[in-house]
Amino acid sequence: LSVNPPKGFVPKALGLNCGLYCLERGKEPLLDNLAAEYFPKGGTDEEYGEIDLKKHIKSTFPPSFIATASEDFLRSQAKPFYEFLKSLGVETEYRCYGDEKNVLTHVFHINTKLQGARECNADECEFFRKKVQTTKGNV
Repeated sequence: LSVNPPKGFVPKALGLNCGLYCLERGKEPLLDNLAAEYFPKGGTDEEYGEIDLKKHIKSTFPPSFIATASEDFLRSQAKPFYEFLKSLGVETEYRCYGDEKNVLTHVFHINTKLQGARECNADECEFFRKKVQTTKGNV
């Protein structure tokens, strides 16, 4: 997989919602099963190594807003990724929405009928607004 943004494109901030940030063999059985289907060679050590984000992310990674939910099946991915970015000096915010009374699941933020989704989207937009305001003139 290769992503080639337009020449000179540098994002000012990222929203990382309910994501898979670190795919390690044996950590998430469901993901291992999916990896076996999606990797061309079935999920070899080499293929896992190629997608190890920690090998590719540097301190110049854009400021990031990381959101997850109380019952997101990928919730265990968010906090360690946040801590990894912080260890590099990357400006980042981490939020986990929902609780046992207000259960929110994977990609909850898309359903804007949910209060938690509205809160997440408002928080994320505020994060972006701050990044745009602090980078105006630095374009």
